[in-house]
Amino acid sequence: MTNSAAWPVIAVEQLPTSVGGLVQYGALGIVAGLGLWFMWLAYRRECERTDRLEADNKALNTAIQDKVIPALMSGTSALESGTELMREFQRDRRERRWDHRGPDREGG
Repeated sequence: MTNSAAWPVIAVEQLPTSVGGLVQYGALGIVAGLGLWFMWLAYRRECERTDRLEADNKALNTAIQDKVIPALMSGTSALESGTELMREFQRDRRERRWDHRGPDREGG
């Protein structure tokens, strides 16, 4: 009987330390090994997902820089030209008012 009991101990000693440590715990070791394996897979999946999302984010930022910023610049220039047009209109209106009143009728 002592010979058959020594056989698993010798087999465990010949395995690599990480696997040998799990084998000595039997079913609990197998469950722990599977848990570690699933955790590693989940970690890798999340890393790949993060990399994919970062690439999508960079692509969206590039699209914003290529399309939205020029549109904002053209909108800003249109607003500036509209503001200048309104100033000219107000100046013309004041000058016409001044011409109708005359210099001696100012203020009344």
